[in-house]
Amino acid sequence: MKDVGMKVSVVMACYNEEKFIKKSIESLVDDYFLNNCELIVVDGMSGDKTQDIVRSFIGQGLQVM
Repeated sequence: MKDVGMKVSVVMACYNEEKFIKKSIESLVDDYFLNNCELIVVDGMSGDKTQDIVRSFIGQGLQVM
């Protein structure tokens, strides 16, 4: 398939999702993330390790703002 330069933006809202966030992000990365998708994670002030898990993906094609 020819790459037409399109990007898909995926917005993932989360709150205390440490049990599921890693698998969710890995699924996006495995499917198509690095080539044509950006991931925006919106965290609602989680009190668990959600933010740490999201940050662990920095350097693997993800940016955290």
